[in-house]
Amino acid sequence: MLAGSHRRQLSMLNLNLLRTFMTVLEEGTLSAAADKLGLRQPTVSVHIQSLEDSIAGKLFDRRGKGVELTAEGAVVRRKAKELLAFYDKVEMELFAELQRSKSQIRVGAGPIMADHILPHIVARFQQKHPGIDIIVEPSETVSIVKAVLDHTLDLGFVGFPLKSPRLDLLEWMEEELVLIVPRSHPYANRTSIQVPELTQQHFIWHKSASGIKMFVQEELGKNGLDFTAANVNCGEVSTTMSLLSSVNAGLGVAVVPFYSAYSAIQMGMVRSVRIEGVSLVRKLYIAANKHHRRPPMIGEFIEAAKGYGTQGLRSTEGLSFIPTVLEAAIRR
Repeated sequence: MLAGSHRRQLSMLNLNLLRTFMTVLEEGTLSAAADKLGLRQPTVSVHIQSLEDSIAGKLFDRRGKGVELTAEGAVVRRKAKELLAFYDKVEMELFAELQRSKSQIRVGAGPIMADHILPHIVARFQQKHPGIDIIVEPSETVSIVKAVLDHTLDLGFVGFPLKSPRLDLLEWMEEELVLIVPRSHPYANRTSIQVPELTQQHFIWHKSASGIKMFVQEELGKNGLDFTAANVNCGEVSTTMSLLSSVNAGLGVAVVPFYSAYSAIQMGMVRSVRIEGVSLVRKLYIAANKHHRRPPMIGEFIEAAKGYGTQGLRSTEGLSFIPTVLEAAIRR
């Protein structure tokens, strides 16, 4: 009976408890081990107690603030080193084999980024890695972050820094946003306007570009424009083309990335107006799962994105495209 009970106790050993035990030995104290592991000291104490319960023996004798191994603790240390070394080796081999078989990278981005920026990054990456398929999934910021955290997406490109202890937000590049108005709008021939002049304006948003909307509402809110008030009207459209067409048709004003409005501005289809005292330059981020070991191929895709970020938005090269159907419709 005792033997069976002891076997059940041994089966309760787990790697987390053994790693905590080895860290206490390396650091010399429970508090130092807790700091290194990112745990609270009571949690480390519980881990040690659970491991002692599993072996039905005592691991440490307390010596002041430090600890000293018991005879049982010395046995556990020897076997723990062997077990953890074997586990780490198997984990590395498994990870390497999984990555060798990986032929697809899934990334999420806001729809405007997915239309205008990601194709350039994918092209840059696939010049070096033609056998890797890149799947770009347009979505809004909250959904992208959720998908990165649950491993549905390998990476996310976002324009609003949603915080999570499980999320790595890598600063990527800056993006300039512009206020665009119809050609017939009272502000169309002005170089700048004041924030209060935006009261009573009808704002049109891309419904999936939630990062832009959150950023703009936050920045204008700092300057006294309350988007929850009844005197600020908002509407939504589903595509960038619809947004540009809606502004051109006189249905409202919009704030969009400069690169997405560049062609329409150059052709005189809409006008851009500066908002005094407001910086509409926002940081873009690459979101990755903090607790997910980053495969080399993902790292190389991040480097391709960073390479584009230092060059791609510093000129107007590649920004002069606008669909012929939109141009024809607007010029009528």
